[in-house]
Amino acid sequence: MVDEEGYKTLTTGRITTRATVGTPDYVHKAEHARNVMQGYTVGSLRPDRADVFNIDYSPEKLKMGGGEEPEVTRGIRNNNPFNLVYTDDAWEGKLGRDLEVEDTFERFDSPEAGIRAGAINVLTQFSRGDNTIAKLLKTLSPPGKENPNYEKHKEYVAGKMNRTQDEVLDLTDPMTLRRLSTAIIGFENANHAYEDELLDGALARALEFHLSKQNKNLGGPVTQPFYNDKKYII
Repeated sequence: MVDEEGYKTLTTGRITTRATVGTPDYVHKAEHARNVMQGYTVGSLRPDRADVFNIDYSPEKLKMGGGEEPEVTRGIRNNNPFNLVYTDDAWEGKLGRDLEVEDTFERFDSPEAGIRAGAINVLTQFSRGDNTIAKLLKTLSPPGKENPNYEKHKEYVAGKMNRTQDEVLDLTDPMTLRRLSTAIIGFENANHAYEDELLDGALARALEFHLSKQNKNLGGPVTQPFYNDKKYII
């Protein structure tokens, strides 16, 4: 929807995000989702407040379609936005190890494969009892000399999810898994946001795989596809 001043607008509750008409829809949606989460966190005690985010999301400002290239983080370059450390795990879409290219982290042949693997790893830890932001990140990205940003990581993810660090999460809920994954990817990759279709497809496949594996372990039936309107091969 375009307003009287020529901006595209997205509105949720009292939060409105305006963007120039040339802004890609996936960028506008991703920024609006962040504004909603941040706006409600900051303004939750002031229900009368109307928060309008007049941010320039034009291609020029975003450095799209010319000029300097946007920052490409290691995780994005490797198609491994969760920054999974290299192991012998036979992930779908995994590339062979090449120490001249990458000496620490996994590499994948597509962003979808990397997101799927990262989400499956998160769901595996969740099934082992890491059911809060604090517990998950202590396992996935433990504190220490090699990770001086551990506390900032927890604060960032909790803020993006609008949850406390010790609040119990249900990661079998697709939206909760999406919010957590988006927050982790954002922290690891300079606020990078993938297109909705790509992200949702990869997470749907990860959740399908996790739930089917859980049911097999329990001797139950294999779970049907979680998103009825999409079909993916696991």
